[in-house]
Amino acid sequence: MNVIKSEKENIKAIKPYKKTEYYLAHNKDSYALHQQAILNNPTYFGKSFLEALNDFDNAVNPFMNYDGLEPFEEYVDSLDFSKVSIIATSSVNEDNKSLNDFELIIEDNLSRNKTRTLRNNGEFTYEVEFSSLDTYRTKMTHTLKRKTPNAKDTEYGEIITITIEDPRSYYQNTMYLSYNITNNIIEVSKPANAKRQRVTKKFLKYKSELYTYLLSAINMAKFVTTNNIRPRKTGKLKERINQDK
Repeated sequence: MNVIKSEKENIKAIKPYKKTEYYLAHNKDSYALHQQAILNNPTYFGKSFLEALNDFDNAVNPFMNYDGLEPFEEYVDSLDFSKVSIIATSSVNEDNKSLNDFELIIEDNLSRNKTRTLRNNGEFTYEVEFSSLDTYRTKMTHTLKRKTPNAKDTEYGEIITITIEDPRSYYQNTMYLSYNITNNIIEVSKPANAKRQRVTKKFLKYKSELYTYLLSAINMAKFVTTNNIRPRKTGKLKERINQDK
């Protein structure tokens, strides 16, 4: 179902334009996990990886690209959502009720590829799911999970994961690759349902492989979001465009 007026009102209500850093700054435990991820990537490649990760988040949730030049409500009203279906729901942040927790799902009406943004009690998820060549199903997820008392070191922190599945043969041509940026751990399993192995050798090789997948996932997320959600050329927009020339 295409976005209708009530869904536009839901988008305005959840305020999905607020940056990840703003959200994490209101939870010291989550913020500390995020900062450790940054400290673990001091090299040029590490910084490039984190920049690509930020680009991925902004591609999954295009409202974080909002420039603030006009009220957010007017900005949302100016957008054309005819090529996508959107579900926007809010929830209560138990730790800080002044924050907006929400789930935002954007689906391309033609390909059925979709992105998902979730913010929940100091944790977040940015995710794109898409099909390739009508066979392979790929899911790239960037998430931050808070530490619980019995959590293993692979189960909390800032984590990026890619899963590739082939519906024709679940045991063949599938893969799971995960990089815990906070705890500096890479796990891999080929095929995807095999036991996950922690990488001790060729760490940079697998990190580079994940970086390549990440760049591809950014483009796939944009196909769903920014390529589809564009401002309608109203008189006000045309005036702004002319002023920028």
